[in-house]
Amino acid sequence: MNWYWIFYKVKTNRYVIVSDEDCKRGEMWDLLQDGYDIVWDSAINKEMAKTHVKEQIDAYLDAYQKDYPLVRLPLEDPQPLTLENIPISFKEAKNFIDQHHRHCVAPHGHKFSVGLWDTDVLVGVAIAGLPIARHNNDGFTLEITRCCLKSSIYKNGVSRLISSIYQAGKAMGYRRIVTYTLDEESGVSLRACGFKLEGLSKGGSWNSSARPRIDKGPTGPKKRWVKMIS
Repeated sequence: MNWYWIFYKVKTNRYVIVSDEDCKRGEMWDLLQDGYDIVWDSAINKEMAKTHVKEQIDAYLDAYQKDYPLVRLPLEDPQPLTLENIPISFKEAKNFIDQHHRHCVAPHGHKFSVGLWDTDVLVGVAIAGLPIARHNNDGFTLEITRCCLKSSIYKNGVSRLISSIYQAGKAMGYRRIVTYTLDEESGVSLRACGFKLEGLSKGGSWNSSARPRIDKGPTGPKKRWVKMIS
């Protein structure tokens, strides 16, 4: 049996339901850090948690008001977590990537970046730039060089980020989008967004005698994904 938790943020009047399995992976601490509080941890399934959301949050707010009588509580019913896309600067995207990406640092530049916003906090970013591989840099190809989420709780946000890059790239006249994943990554989110697996790059170090470099990411084979813009 997988238990479910209800987290709630007074400031935004938003809640999110998280499985016990996800909480054990560390997502609990991400939510607490972002201002959410635990209001219930005893639902035996997600449907039960949904049914008891208002009841548990109302009980939580009653206790909260006693501790903080001067705080004005939300008048409307609590709403589920809603993510939206926002434009962000390269500096903001770079700082987020350097803090949260599992295995890569931020690239050196971008064409544009998109943020994923949880009402009052940045929880994900995607960076679009010119293709790193010279044979792809034909003037009409855009590359998603980084896509990063703060927590797996926001995993559905990947499609929102990729969709934004697609729409922006289309408006700018690009005809194709490429991106890469590690060989061991499934690419399920990319498939869901319409990308096709084009091949496997051989990988290797960027360092050479002609241009010495320090590799700041994985150097193994990578899957190359492509989506045509129509």
